[in-house]
Amino acid sequence: RTQRDGLVVRLTDVTQRREAEQTLQEREALYRLVTENSHDVVFRFALDAVPLYVSSAASRVLGYAPHELIGLPLSDRVHPDDLADFVMMLQSSVDDDQEPLATFRLARRDGGWRWVEASYRLFIDPKSGKPIELVAHIRDIDNRKASELDAEAAAQAQRQLVRLLKFAEQLAEVGHWRVDLGNGSFDCS
Repeated sequence: RTQRDGLVVRLTDVTQRREAEQTLQEREALYRLVTENSHDVVFRFALDAVPLYVSSAASRVLGYAPHELIGLPLSDRVHPDDLADFVMMLQSSVDDDQEPLATFRLARRDGGWRWVEASYRLFIDPKSGKPIELVAHIRDIDNRKASELDAEAAAQAQRQLVRLLKFAEQLAEVGHWRVDLGNGSFDCS
C-alpha cells in the first residue's frame, strides 16, 4: 500500500490464488476423467442414500441419465426382495464404518431389473470426526448373475436326476458300481 498525493494504491499478489485455481481445475479434470469413463456407476450419497452425484455410466447400466437419479433415494429403485439387505448394508456402512460389498437388483428405465454389485465407502469430516457422505461404485453383474443362476439350475437338475436314478434302482431292486481308475477305488450300491 502506498499513498501519494491523496491517492491510495493497493497492490495484491494473486499468484498463489491463480496457482490454487489452476491446481483445482486440474484435479477437477482428472476426477471427471476417472468417474465419467469408468464402467462402474459412481455415486456420491448423502447419509440417507439420496444421490448427490451420479456418473454417466448410469445411462449404460440403468438407462437413466445421471440427473434423473440425483435427489431420489436409491432404495426406491432397489428390488423389493433385496431391500432389507440393502438397507442393512447401508446402515453398517454408516454405523460401523465398514466397507461392505453388496449384490442386489436395481430398476432399469425399461422396467427390467439389473443385477449389480456395490461397494460403499464412508467419508468422515476430518474436523468434526462425523460421517458426511458415502461413495459407491456400482458394477453391472447381470451376465455373471445369469451364469450363476444357470449353473445353480443345472446343479439342481442333476441332483434331482440322481435322486430319481436312486429311486428307480430301489424300485427295480438293482444297483450300480463304479471304479475310479485313477486311484483304484471301487464303489457299489
